[in-house]
Amino acid sequence: MRLGDVFVVPLRVGKFGAAIVVHTNGGHSFVVIDGFWDAPPRAEELRDFRAMPPPFGETPFPGRAHVFKGWFDGDIPPNFQVVLSGPLTPEQESMSGYQGTMIFQSARDFARTLSDQWRWLHDHEAYMQELDQRSARVERAREARQKSLSLESMLNETFFASWADTWPEDRLAEARQIFTDATAKLIALRANGTPRKRAAELRKIVDAFNRLYDETGLVESVERDLIVDRITELASLVGLDNAGEKLTRRRTW
Repeated sequence: MRLGDVFVVPLRVGKFGAAIVVHTNGGHSFVVIDGFWDAPPRAEELRDFRAMPPPFGETPFPGRAHVFKGWFDGDIPPNFQVVLSGPLTPEQESMSGYQGTMIFQSARDFARTLSDQWRWLHDHEAYMQELDQRSARVERAREARQKSLSLESMLNETFFASWADTWPEDRLAEARQIFTDATAKLIALRANGTPRKRAAELRKIVDAFNRLYDETGLVESVERDLIVDRITELASLVGLDNAGEKLTRRRTW
């Protein structure tokens, strides 16, 4: 998509949304158009539009535009149809900065969020109830996992599943293998390894992800937090801790 393109986004709730591209240097930055449609809107319905306010009732920081801005990179789904193109107005150009922009993992991630925004506006009670139920399920699963957590359980679990939508399969396998190898080595060191050797193995995880990040740039904030959390869990199982990121401070991601 190009600067000034207005594109239509099909939503999983059976509606359609739309947005306009306001920046294309390194991905696509866009402003969401205020409105939802039962059928794909035509060009004439989108020529004169207002920007949608920030989603989910969020309030922008002082001095930032009160609009729903987003960014994604990567492939554009074929059902994201451009229906109108033209130069940006001065007002639209003023929205092209990164301030106040939501970062999406992909175009489909944006479509899911816009669909959730429709539900937040038009199906609020059921939507919030589902969020509460989902949070409760996640918390129960977390508590059950913590009760049985061990090096062996961490070695055998499938982790980073949420990355599958945005990471190439071979790179996801590589990220998992980094932890699998380190966990196996920590198990081997359990009998007679020293704290220094165990800490060295944990720091090797950081070095491996530094190399992966230098090659791919894939590690962003969500992945970073999960990697650090998993290193911290491994550390706790071998009598160490990551206070002050003393095990992960050499990370470049």
